[in-house]
Amino acid sequence: SASSIAFIYAIFFGIYLNNYYVRYPTKSAMDWGYGYRELYSYLSRVEGNYDAIYITGEYWKPYIYYLYYSKYDPKLYQLEVNHAKIGKYYFAATSWDTDRWWRGVETLEDIGNKKRVLFALTPGEVSKLSNTENVVWLNSINLESKPVFEILEKR
Repeated sequence: SASSIAFIYAIFFGIYLNNYYVRYPTKSAMDWGYGYRELYSYLSRVEGNYDAIYITGEYWKPYIYYLYYSKYDPKLYQLEVNHAKIGKYYFAATSWDTDRWWRGVETLEDIGNKKRVLFALTPGEVSKLSNTENVVWLNSINLESKPVFEILEKR
């Protein structure tokens, strides 16, 4: 009957609405760049305290988010196009790039000439650090209580 079909339709439509508005935003947040706004908001407040800031490329190309959230002048960027460094910010290549110039964790031990260095790494990269003697954890950017970015300082 028509009422049974309408009832079944209403159930499936309810499931669709729940998936779209409740489950999808959290399940796919990382695919849409979750955490970069929070990361760059935090970094903009503390960047004056550091000589260099290294951002992981594990999730995607971090320089794009920096340009957007810092409101970097597009005309200026077009004159100096550099995907690896803007000012004191160093951006790692993505995890699937074959020509990664900075692989995140290996570099931490190699940066000795800069006095104060800040890193934004993934929890997986942090767990692989071999030498944490001069590293201090400062903050984390979380999604549903799980860290997306770990912010570390090398002293």
